[in-house]
Amino acid sequence: MDYAKKNKLKITLKTFFEVFFCVFCIFFLVFSPKFIFNEENYALDINKFLTSEKKSKIVLTIHHVETFEGGSRSRSQFLENEAMLFNKKYPHIFISVITLTPQQLLLNLADGNLPDIYSFGTGVGEYIGGHLLSLEWNKNIREDKKSYCTLGGKVLCYPYIQSGYFLITNENLLKNSKKIANFDEISLNSRLQSVMKGKNTVKGLSVGMDYTSPTSAIQDLRASKDDCVVFNSPYKAYCNFVEGGSVSLLGTMRDVIRCKNREMNGKMSSCIYTPLGSFSDLVQYVGVVDKPNPITCGASRLFASYLVSENPQSHLADYGLFSCFEKNIYIDEPMASIEREFSITQSLSAFTPLAEIESKRAGELSRIFPAS
Repeated sequence: MDYAKKNKLKITLKTFFEVFFCVFCIFFLVFSPKFIFNEENYALDINKFLTSEKKSKIVLTIHHVETFEGGSRSRSQFLENEAMLFNKKYPHIFISVITLTPQQLLLNLADGNLPDIYSFGTGVGEYIGGHLLSLEWNKNIREDKKSYCTLGGKVLCYPYIQSGYFLITNENLLKNSKKIANFDEISLNSRLQSVMKGKNTVKGLSVGMDYTSPTSAIQDLRASKDDCVVFNSPYKAYCNFVEGGSVSLLGTMRDVIRCKNREMNGKMSSCIYTPLGSFSDLVQYVGVVDKPNPITCGASRLFASYLVSENPQSHLADYGLFSCFEKNIYIDEPMASIEREFSITQSLSAFTPLAEIESKRAGELSRIFPAS
């Protein structure tokens, strides 16, 4: 074989091996993740990293946004305490909780300042839903809550705290009502009507307005709007009620605890407490921000799952709050009965636009307070 033919053969073989190598590389890059780096193995690797105490430190930031009043202690305090307990379980994962108002949240979003985890209430979800990572539904949570956490067919958050609405009525003022024939058969609507105390008219209902007011729509649900007095904060509405400025207060679990403490200390006459268990959008959710760092996302998922596990959920009883857990957390009455009522509540989606919340609440409240 002459030199020219040998050289041509070498070039042909070289070209063949180059083409073969390129095809092999393409095949490897396209198909190997399916066999080598599949999601199950990847999740196991991440979990192994997260549960190892010898790995490098991970620091997570939570933006905690509150839009409603809760129980006897703040939800931010609950979150901070659970973050410390979580750190004891996973010593290399540290969590910083930053409490924001809804307005501060919007400023952070405008600046592109995203945390690793969001804790948020009703009225906030529409702004952060596009930043949240899809989650597997946690079986510890009641199945009926799943639809409220879903957007675009994906579960984007877990409900981890729930409170509820109460109608609290001053019993002595209610007895002044000439519209009630039988005091033992009192409708909810009768507790919303103004009464005379001496020569003075006492309004029927105090309600408080805030960022996502739960109660403003109630004015339109009764024949006389004059019976209702609206304040620019839930706390001012509570103060008006305890000072005798209204027969009833539409409040939350925090108001119940406050009023009962006043009763025990002799600072207030006895009240009637009725949980409005058929509806409550007073829910706090936890969602994981979708970030390019898989370790950070994995640690954030781990904390979100931790929050809806049995021990943290049982701690809510120390705060006068309720769980979305499958198991009840209260044993003693009356909290056990209230918990059973709130376990079947209808709610609003965590991602309901703020502009739609009031009308949707009005629809739910109209079923609780039918027209007189």
